[in-house]
Amino acid sequence: MNAAKVLIVEDEALVAMNIQNQLEEIGYEVPEPTSSGKRALELITVIRPDLVLMDIVLRGDNDGIETAEVIRKEHNIPVVYLTSHSDTATITRALKTQPYAYITKPFTETSLRTTIEIALVTHRYENRLKESEEQIKLLLNSTAEGIYGFDVDGKCTFCNQSCLTLLGYDDKKQLLGQNVEMLVRPPLPTEDAHPKHNSRINSILLNQTTIHSEDEIMWKADGKNFQAECRSSPIFKNQQVVGGVLTFLDVTEKKKTAAQLTELQANLEKTIEERTQELSESEHRFRSLVETTSDWVWEISHEGVFVYSSPKVMDIIGYKPEEVIQKSQFDFMEMEEAKRFQTLFSSFIQSNKPFAGLEFRCQHKNGHEVALETSGVPIIDSECQLYGYRGITRDITERKEVEKMSRIRQKQLVQADKMTSLGILVSGVAHEINNPNHNIMSNICLIQRIWDGITPILQTYSNKNGDFIVGGLSFSYLKKQMPDIISRIQSGSVRIASIVSELRGFAYEERNYSPEPVDINAVINSVTALLSNMIKKSTIKLQLNMGKDIPILHGSYQRLEQVFVNLLQNACQALPDIQKGIFISSQYDQRNNLIIVNIKDEGCGISQKNLNRVFDPFFTTKRDLGGTGLGLSISTTIINEHGGSLSLQSELGIGTDAQVAIPLCNGKNKK
Repeated sequence: MNAAKVLIVEDEALVAMNIQNQLEEIGYEVPEPTSSGKRALELITVIRPDLVLMDIVLRGDNDGIETAEVIRKEHNIPVVYLTSHSDTATITRALKTQPYAYITKPFTETSLRTTIEIALVTHRYENRLKESEEQIKLLLNSTAEGIYGFDVDGKCTFCNQSCLTLLGYDDKKQLLGQNVEMLVRPPLPTEDAHPKHNSRINSILLNQTTIHSEDEIMWKADGKNFQAECRSSPIFKNQQVVGGVLTFLDVTEKKKTAAQLTELQANLEKTIEERTQELSESEHRFRSLVETTSDWVWEISHEGVFVYSSPKVMDIIGYKPEEVIQKSQFDFMEMEEAKRFQTLFSSFIQSNKPFAGLEFRCQHKNGHEVALETSGVPIIDSECQLYGYRGITRDITERKEVEKMSRIRQKQLVQADKMTSLGILVSGVAHEINNPNHNIMSNICLIQRIWDGITPILQTYSNKNGDFIVGGLSFSYLKKQMPDIISRIQSGSVRIASIVSELRGFAYEERNYSPEPVDINAVINSVTALLSNMIKKSTIKLQLNMGKDIPILHGSYQRLEQVFVNLLQNACQALPDIQKGIFISSQYDQRNNLIIVNIKDEGCGISQKNLNRVFDPFFTTKRDLGGTGLGLSISTTIINEHGGSLSLQSELGIGTDAQVAIPLCNGKNKK
């Protein structure tokens, strides 16, 4: 099948180019767009497009609506309006040209493609129906037989031209709606009415059989009568008689038209059968398409309740189609989500606009939440009144989850990069701090010697001249305090050197380490020193219970240090106030040949639901505080590398106990 040809009539060049690119990517053939209604009419006679996308507002003498009217009347090509105008006056004027769709800019590629395909299919079926109707009219009006139909009350519902000619009437209006029994067979002068049992119409409706008569008397409009051959048949719908049809012919023409009547009847029945078959096949194709698509196809009334739902609804929200009929889509949402979506959805209904890509969250029948995306187009009747909406809804839960995880992983990568940069920075800063601190440590010794040497001289001067002031302080006071001042400077410098050493060791990237002797108590003391400031801010109750005679194990000092830093940080962050404590203990389990370290806190605790996931990579309950969800996962990996285990026991409101157990392997560890 050749690609459909679509002509774009749009006065904004960029918009026209964008639409052309979208349609060509979909697979349509798109000639050069035009912005003039006059030029569009010229092109139509040359290229004969299958569909015209028409902007309502065009420059020049003819706007889009006037141009569309000419296209409809003279060329029979479907027109789909493109416009940013949605006022009632514009819609009313546009609808008089009988467009096949109405798209309000901006729109998505999906809504554009769907609208065009529906318009093309609708136009094809309309052409087929028109051809069928024209064929039937031609057949009915070309026959010499008079044909009229009637309903169950005997009133005329249709008649052909031969019927009017044979009966002497000028216009169908003279017969339509009239009791045809009284017209073609009026009562005799001595009768008030036909006896009901003699009525041909009554016989047809009552007996539900065809009646044939070759000597029926029929009356013309001028009062004259003629003998006719008549055949009357009932019309059935859903096995019920809804009326009948009567064909008649002047007997004088019977021989000439007998063959035509037989042929006409056969052709008429065949045409009706073919049209019924076409409609049945069309309905079957449409239903197959709707029921096999992966999207949920629906229709709602102007009141917002479902009047149709495809079976796909079961796969998406778990309900059968009959369970959602006469319910609103808001009935399947949480209250807050329903309020949000109703506000958004109402704006489209009030303006009769199509919508696309609206996202919302819905409750599945089994209780879990699903993310959905919906699009729809308005159904507007001939009086410009909103009849309802038709549209599709698809499940985007998996897509939204992927997007969420992608954002989380991006943040985690950024955080990991920050940590790498921080390690490099810490190493450099530690070096810069170490140099001046080394000078302090060297010079404080010199200051101590100077003070020790000058003190006797100052004492002699004080004994001879009395107490005196040095740097704002009396010599007697300075003599007592100076040794303590020098000692505190010296101990502070030593502490700075210790912290710098710990930072440099912790920040150093260890690659392909070889096992080394590790004193587990030394690791714990190093970690508490490294986090001393954080501990002071978190609690006033830190208890250390270091076991004695714990064997030396072989492993990575730095990696074990990383584990205990992570566990101690978690303990500090879990404390609600500084009155709650942290308890660290180490011991040697000789029976099982294990070194065991416990870090217990009196913090907020962990729920059972989260306790089952805390070791999963990227899971964290502290993302707002900068948590990456990698600490416990990495710590578990490190302990596993040492052949040990890391376990957590926790209770909400009570606290958490983290236990690290590391075995002494193959006699390599010693006391």
